[in-house]
Formats: sequence, structure tokens, C-alpha cells
Amino acid sequence: MKGAVGEMDKRMEGESHSVTIPVATSPLLAQEISPPQPHAKAYPVQDSSSLSHTLESRRRLVGRALLVATCVSLAILLWTCIHGDFVADSSGDAPSAGSSGESGGSSFSSSAGARFLVLGDWGRDGEYNQSLVAAQMARLAADMAPQFVVSTGDNFYDEGIADVTARQFATSFTNVYSQASLQVPWYSVLGNHDYYGNALAQLHPHLTTRDSRWVCRRSMVLSLPLCDNSQGVSCTALLEIFLYDTTPLVREYRSELRRTLDWRGLNANNWTKQEHAQLKELEGWLSNSQATWKVVIGHHPVYSFGDHGNQQELIDAVKPLLERHGVQLYMNGHDHNLQHIRRDDSPVHYVTSGGGSKAWREAPPAAEAAPGLQYFWPGQGFVAVEVDAGEVRLSFVGVDGRVMYRTRLGKEGR
Repeated sequence: MKGAVGEMDKRMEGESHSVTIPVATSPLLAQEISPPQPHAKAYPVQDSSSLSHTLESRRRLVGRALLVATCVSLAILLWTCIHGDFVADSSGDAPSAGSSGESGGSSFSSSAGARFLVLGDWGRDGEYNQSLVAAQMARLAADMAPQFVVSTGDNFYDEGIADVTARQFATSFTNVYSQASLQVPWYSVLGNHDYYGNALAQLHPHLTTRDSRWVCRRSMVLSLPLCDNSQGVSCTALLEIFLYDTTPLVREYRSELRRTLDWRGLNANNWTKQEHAQLKELEGWLSNSQATWKVVIGHHPVYSFGDHGNQQELIDAVKPLLERHGVQLYMNGHDHNLQHIRRDDSPVHYVTSGGGSKAWREAPPAAEAAPGLQYFWPGQGFVAVEVDAGEVRLSFVGVDGRVMYRTRLGKEGR
């Protein structure tokens, strides 16, 4: 296998990929559940005195029922005020506090042209709640019918995989996400922990023979057209997702003292040239895109209020590209939480989805110390994304299955 990986090393350098995803027609997330309809009953004919007595009894029963219902409603309202159990549904203009929400039955539009799940920092042999998050993903996906899943990196802990035969590929991926509703393509980028192992092994096509869902590249473009172009019809892309490799851009990894990262397939002898090549490729993709919605996904954040914090190299080099080319949404992992940031000085929405398994349970930052923070969840979970021509809808789902936070991105970028 080492020889095969070596050949892949040569093929992968400088290679980019583009994938066109057909528009699916499957139903969306769990539709609003209608209350059960009352069954018709036939009553015997009664005389007037008996009927009057019956009506009076019914009035008393109705009155008592209303009194009980009122008391219950007040009790629920009081409990909610005390415990803050609500679903944050924000337009993205104001912070939404709290970390609790509803436990299912969420209503989503069935007209969405694209729908997918975003998960990061997950591969721990099912431990640290990875299996629980997977179960909630499967439950949601059974109703949502996502077209694919995107992984924001750190696919296998703690040191990636050694080669294409690694058992972790089965114990952390295939066996954990085995539910029928999750049998869709998984488009993955590399995280810094993946470079502690054999990064090229995750890119190798042999893994796709082990599990056909697996698609991992250093960079690729996913394109979802607005129409069926199977007959040669020219289609405008509804959504284009640009996945790129952030780890080589982060300078701290180049002088890693504790462990040596595997830089095969990269120009590790000339980092300036490597950086320029990666950024040029990303800018070329963005400048050529005519998509209604542009989403960029990498492992490291531009902005984050988690333990790792902002990534200055990406603020300097990537943020200007996002803003210059009209990218509406940037998604990442790295910090083991869920976040939504919308700063006053940038039209881009920044979303962290790194809650696939082990979480640090850090305290949410104070509002005055977190400019632009719309939502912060310091635990495990994932993000469900729905896209149509008019808006993007994001739903943050916790390890217990609650939709804890929702927000909508309009075409104006807000």
C-alpha cells in the first residue's frame, strides 16, 4: 500500500476537483405535525329536560377543563421563564442567548433546492458522544433526506490514520454512521489532526472502495444547479461550496515541536509558494462562480470565540477573498462547539461546526467580549443547512436532538 500512496502523492499535488450534485426531490426535515382529528360520534335522541341537564353538565366540564388548561399553561410559562427553554429563531441581526430548544417536530420548507449536514472534529471510535451525535444526525436525516454530509476536518483522532488499511476508518466512520439515512456522500477536508498521521491516506481512492460514501480532497468544489442539466441545458448554480485545506496556511504547525506533521504532497520546502498557490486556486474558483449562494468550508476558523480563537492568517489572507467575491457563508470546525458570528465589519456569516465528539464545555463568552456573536453552544452537535433561491436556513442541533438555534440568511447578506 505504501507504493500506492506514493503514487497518489504525485497525482494529488496541484490537483483540484469539481463535483456537480443533481437536485434531489426527497422530502425535507420533519414537517409540522398536525393534531389528530376528532372522530365523529353518534348520540341518541334525548327529551328536552334531559338535554338541558346534559348541556349544563357539559358546560361545567368545559369550564373545569379550561381552568386546568390555563393553570398548566401558566406553569409551563413560569418554568420556561426560569429555565430559558426556547428555540432561538434569529434573522442574524441580534444575539440569541441560551443553549436549549425543542426536541423535534421541526418545520422546514419542502421546497429547498439543497440540504446537507455539516459536522466536524468527530473521529473517536464512537466515544465522547460521537455515537450519540451520529444517532441524532440519523434521526434528523430520516426526515430531512440530505443530499450529502460535509466534514470540516479532524476526521480521525488523535493522529489521523497510518495508511489506507487503518482500522479507524471502520471504527470511527463506517461503523458509527451506519444508519440508512446517512448513506449519502461525505465530502471531507483535512484538519490539523489528520496531518499528524498519513494525510495522503485519507485522500487515497482505496478508502472509497472500503466505503463508497467517502470523498476527501485537499480542495474541491461542489455545485448544485437550479435545473436538471442532464439534457445539456445550461443551468445557473443555486449553490457552490468551496472546500479547501487550511492547515498549510497556519504557521504554528510548521514549527511543531511535539510531533511532526506529514506534509507529503505539499510544497513544504517553500511555504510562501504553497500559500500563494492555495489562495490563488481559491480566488480563481470564487471569481469564476456565478452561483446564487457561495459557501467556503475549511477546518480552521476565520473568527471564533472558542478555545482556539481567531486564526490571524485566515483573517489576513482569506477574509478579503470572501468579501471581495460575495461569499455569504464561511463554515469551519477546529473549535469543539457550535457558533454563529456575524460581525458589523464583514458581510460574511461565520459558522463553527466542530461538535462531532469530544467537547471542551467552555463557558460562553460575555456579550461585551464577543462582538458579532449571535449564538454559542459549548457542547456536541451539528448544523443542518437548507438552501433555496431566496435564503439559506441554518439549524443548530444538539447531542440530545434539540434544534437549539435557527437563523436565516437573506440575499442581502443579513
